[in-house]
Amino acid sequence: QPSELDESLEDQLAQSISSCDRRHPLVSTEIPNVFPHQYDKNFLILTSAGKPIYAMKDGDGTIAYMGVIHTIMNYFKLKEDQDLRCIENGDVRFAFLDREPIVLVAYSARGETSNELFSQLDFLHSYLLSSLSERQLSKIFSKRQNFDLRNFLESTDFENLDEICSLLCERLYPDALLGALRSLSMKKSHRAQLHEAMSQQLTKEKDLPRGTLLYGLIVAPENKLCSVLRPKGHTLHTTDLHLLFCLIFHRFQNLDDSQELWVPICFPKFNANGFL
Repeated sequence: QPSELDESLEDQLAQSISSCDRRHPLVSTEIPNVFPHQYDKNFLILTSAGKPIYAMKDGDGTIAYMGVIHTIMNYFKLKEDQDLRCIENGDVRFAFLDREPIVLVAYSARGETSNELFSQLDFLHSYLLSSLSERQLSKIFSKRQNFDLRNFLESTDFENLDEICSLLCERLYPDALLGALRSLSMKKSHRAQLHEAMSQQLTKEKDLPRGTLLYGLIVAPENKLCSVLRPKGHTLHTTDLHLLFCLIFHRFQNLDDSQELWVPICFPKFNANGFL
């Protein structure tokens, strides 16, 4: 049953709607001031059923407001193929990205455009797919639409989400925002030597079945790409590479020189249904 807060919110939303033509409804760009604005930016992730998954900053019970967000989205019947994906409330801009069964929300008072917020939300959604894969995510929610995904994610997933949000909001990391990659400046001859060393190492691996190794990369600190070994006609999307770099430099930074780690990862822009 809807709570009194939900009913009150619906009444306020209903009053904010006006229409001069039934075929072209006009919707107010303001929503009731029911969200905590002690932060100038925040990211929220919830399920399509309204179950909270993640909040970048949870001061004053931000997660509790996800029920209000769910009410708003149901009220406007927010879908990806409709125009109503961004709402303004004073200086704050709210962006909603519906990727059923996941819903992502951003609010920002930093003057960012809707497209910039959508791009950031897509990056966060891509991380969830990199950890779970779209096939596994769909399978989980096909059985139980009200499934609590927090019980399925690992603690490292929340740490990685915190790291990504920090890169997007608190540190100068324009790469992901621009969909670009930085490369390490070096002489062309030095880069050729690196690439040749990688190729020779591949030929030495006689026990490695053909086609097993798909990509090889040498990456410097601060996510600067040095050299890439890849099949002809195949490349990796910048989003996939940024997810990989975040994983390497955040999760694996405390390894010593004698350790190796093998981790399955899904590159959502390459194949959202499988792992590499």
